[in-house]
Order: sequence, then structure tokens, then C-alpha cells
Amino acid sequence: LLILPGTKATVADLGWLRDRGFDQALLRTGATVLGICGGYQMLGRTIQDRHHVESEADETTGFGLLPVATSFGSDKVTRLCDGTSLGHEVHGYRIHHGRVQAEGGEPFVTVDGALDGVAVGAVHGTTMHGLFDADAFRRAFLLEVAARAGKHFVPGGGSFRAVRQARVD
Repeated sequence: LLILPGTKATVADLGWLRDRGFDQALLRTGATVLGICGGYQMLGRTIQDRHHVESEADETTGFGLLPVATSFGSDKVTRLCDGTSLGHEVHGYRIHHGRVQAEGGEPFVTVDGALDGVAVGAVHGTTMHGLFDADAFRRAFLLEVAARAGKHFVPGGGSFRAVRQARVD
């Protein structure tokens, strides 16, 4: 499983990854890939930043692994959200300038009944942070990752919320 996390510098980080051959490695990997927020935007076809919110480039080509296009807005989205993924409830948050528009793919995450993430084969993306806090989703997703890799996996039965609360206590 390869996770491309969120970032405050999507276009710059995309360039950094590309300069180091990460784009070619992504094309060769047989791993399941998950892009979250900025990572999701990088996996798409294009990133437009006409307001120069994050970079001086009006448009940047993404990795092209997901049929999505991102357009940066001048206002930042920051909100808690609830949704579903793989048939399970998920809860998290959004914090981004980029608005992602899906142009295809299979639904991966829905938030408030609207599409928030897509998947194509083993490549997934969403703007929602905190997916893995949802125990049922995490187990289902990791079972799919293991099956794709031909591995046997038995998910634990513990509660992420209980573990986190024990650490806080």
C-alpha cells in the first residue's frame, strides 16, 4: 500500500516527486495506491491554479492515474464531514483549496451523498482526511489491499477510538 498524503504545497511537491522519478515508479508499481487530499490531486490529470494560490503555474499536469481535474479556489475549505466508503461509514475532515472534479472512475468515497473520491483499479483518491479512523472501513480496505497483493491478512478487532483515547488518558 502506497499512500500519498495531503500537503500544503501540492504543485511543488508534485514537481519534487517527479524530479526523483516517482512518477515512473508509480507506473511500475503493483501496489495499491491511495491519494488523500493533495495526494489525490497529484494522482489526477491536471491541477489548475489560475489564482496562484499555491504556485505560479496556471496549470500543471498530474500523474494521470485517476480521471480527475483539480482547480484551486481562493477560499479554503475547512470542515468536518461524514460519508461512506466500501459500504461503511467514514468520518473525517476536509482542509484544502483544490476542488477536485471527477471525470470518470468508480465511486470510492461519498460525502453527504456527493462523490468525494474515485478509484480506478488499484488507485484510489479522496479529499477526506481521517478515513482510517473508521474501524470497519479500515479493515475492509486493508483486506482488499492484501487480496490484491495475494497476501493473507486477518484484521485486528480493536477500536482505533479506544486506542487513541487510552493514549490520551
